[in-house]
Amino acid sequence: MLKISFGKTGQTVTRVGLGGEGVLRTRGQTLQAQAVIREALDRGITYFDSARAYAGSENYYGTVWPAMPEIRENIFQTSNSAGRNKKEAWQDLRQTLSNLGTPYLDLWQIHDVRTEEDLAAVEGPGGAL
Repeated sequence: MLKISFGKTGQTVTRVGLGGEGVLRTRGQTLQAQAVIREALDRGITYFDSARAYAGSENYYGTVWPAMPEIRENIFQTSNSAGRNKKEAWQDLRQTLSNLGTPYLDLWQIHDVRTEEDLAAVEGPGGAL
């Protein structure tokens, strides 16, 4: 699987990743979601995305990573917060880490910033950034 540099981070990731859509954007399909995650791992994928907004995606990853800590060390896990202020974003981050069963993320993003108002809220005093 082809790997590329992730910006200026010094990290390398696979050009193809597993997003939080499809079966990962459901609830109650743990076995199917685990099968998709394991298939991605078997194919050499190292970039995995999730979001609080993607239904059970974080929880599905959270059933795999704690059972495979040696694998988690070699993957690039991202997630997102829809929170626009600092308090909401920190609450989301704590919940995300708990859901994923991991003590860290490789990339934390603010989800679905679409308008100038969203950007101003995120960047402004008390904002999520």
